Amino acid sequence: MPPMEFPRAPKETTQERLDSAAETLADLDAAMHSIWLHTNWHWQTSRMATPEREAAAAAVRRHSVVLGGGDQEDAVPLASLRWWDDTTQRGSHNG
Repeated sequence: MPPMEFPRAPKETTQERLDSAAETLADLDAAMHSIWLHTNWHWQTSRMATPEREAAAAAVRRHSVVLGGGDQEDAVPLASLRWWDDTTQRGSHNG
């Protein structure tokens, strides 16, 4: 009996992989924004390592810019997200 062959998924082009990664990043940004919006941001991020906090804050900021139609000025100020950084202005959305 010949070995069983499984159908292979068509190979993605580089552009398709980049588009897929961009969609995934946008979904993750939206999820982090939702966490910022609906939970206690300080409590949530206090359980993260600093690099994770930085990534989470950047994700919230990116999604905020998207929601604002690309307007950087109407986006959530990064300083208000980075409560752990003494070099930025202290502040919090809901912490």
